[in-house]
Amino acid sequence: MTYRHGGNIKEVADKFGIDASAITDFSANINPLGLSTSARQAITDGIDGITNYPDSLSSAFVHALAGYHSIDAEKILTGNGETELIYLIPRALKPKRALIVSPAFSEYERSLKLSGCKVDHFLLEEGDGFAIDAALLYGAMEKGYDMLWLANPSNPAGILTPKKVILEIARRSADLGITLVVDEAFIDYLEASSMKDEISSFENLIVLRSMTKFFALAGLRIGYLFGHNRIIDTLKQYKEPWSLNSLGEAAAIASVNDEAYIKESLFFMNGERAFLLRELQKIEELKTYEAAANYILIKLSSGMRAETLQEKLLKEHHILIRDCGNYKGLGQSFFRVAVKARGENERLIKGLTSCII
Repeated sequence: MTYRHGGNIKEVADKFGIDASAITDFSANINPLGLSTSARQAITDGIDGITNYPDSLSSAFVHALAGYHSIDAEKILTGNGETELIYLIPRALKPKRALIVSPAFSEYERSLKLSGCKVDHFLLEEGDGFAIDAALLYGAMEKGYDMLWLANPSNPAGILTPKKVILEIARRSADLGITLVVDEAFIDYLEASSMKDEISSFENLIVLRSMTKFFALAGLRIGYLFGHNRIIDTLKQYKEPWSLNSLGEAAAIASVNDEAYIKESLFFMNGERAFLLRELQKIEELKTYEAAANYILIKLSSGMRAETLQEKLLKEHHILIRDCGNYKGLGQSFFRVAVKARGENERLIKGLTSCII
């Protein structure tokens, strides 16, 4: 029972005859606090506006992002979720050969191949805790690539690469004529590590961001990226109009302006992530990896396949985890769980204990 991505509640519910509302979803890494109250109010207040076309340039949201991130508005481009932008980049920039730091989000490879790009993978090693061996990556980068993709924190491993390392990768990419795409979908929990402030220094750098994870707006599909003016101008030529709907824009603006929600989310996640990691590490049959965001990569050391565990948890406890067997570079014993609220995290621990031991 391997699914392409997490969060496939309806598909799972239909397959196993379970009421979708009864499933606790640990497969998608969404802020367990839900959307902010100000975002909810903005959606309600904006409902009558859906009879009109949205602003095709998302000008109000871009302005809000410029203030929130202290970035020039000309260096920001919004999209219908980060995924639209993932597909836009190769379509517009037309790379011929790309390198992906893996394991990674599968849509990187798919978007590149659909644009006729040859794709290779720089596989991170389990023995290194899935951290980037910078020296080895630098060597790989010299083999004729014109685009490099990596996520920070990585997904599904959750490893944060120090900003100084990403900066050196950006410098070497610039020297080699490589466009560097850094996916920061989960960097909101570690904003100081973002490469957003380096956009003006590197014409070859693109930084992807998402409103899905931290701001819990997955169903509204809101993403954006930062890039040098030259890159932004090129991407705009290939981008469809009206990709951001008016309710999504209203919710996104309210979200980035809600300072209390942002502070609460950071405080909450720091505590719950530490709690869940600590409890998982008490289960001898599990090996956990360093977690920097709101999810944890786990390996079964008992010989059980993650797919088997996934089915047992669903049938016996109505808990859905992310089987990571379809990630390039990971085996059938790996799975990922989101960090959720205390009661849900405790249910997960009990479920895992009963299904493994």
